[in-house]
Amino acid sequence: MPEMIVYLFPYFFYQLMAVAVQLFAGGNLVSLLTGIPLINAMLIMAGTVLIYSFVSGLEASIVTDFVQFILRSRCFFDRSCHSQ
Repeated sequence: MPEMIVYLFPYFFYQLMAVAVQLFAGGNLVSLLTGIPLINAMLIMAGTVLIYSFVSGLEASIVTDFVQFILRSRCFFDRSCHSQ
């Protein structure tokens, strides 16, 4: 049991940092495109994700990920998506 706790703390830290980096990168992009201050853009993004997850649930997130996977896979194997 103590081994699990030892592994839990670094894993939690890495997941927290992954979320922070994604919010920071997305916030920078939204801020650049719209002129919204970075902090506000990050809060809007975090709020949007939380509301989407609470309203739709995990099932909608899985369906969205699957549809994106299909579209990306199709574009990867389709020559018309690639620039000449």
